[in-house]
Amino acid sequence: MAKQLVKRADQWVEERGISRVEAMRQLLELVVSGRKGEPPAGFEGVSKDNSK
Repeated sequence: MAKQLVKRADQWVEERGISRVEAMRQLLELVVSGRKGEPPAGFEGVSKDNSK
């Protein structure tokens, strides 16, 4: 998984023009929030009404 994060961080450096450290910081924040079950900011997904 670490290799995947480094690869994605390098992609973000090219795509977003940010530093590698900043890209890794953002990715690690995503991993931690995902592990907690929290959706990333700006991703609401589809709300399902399961009460029926």
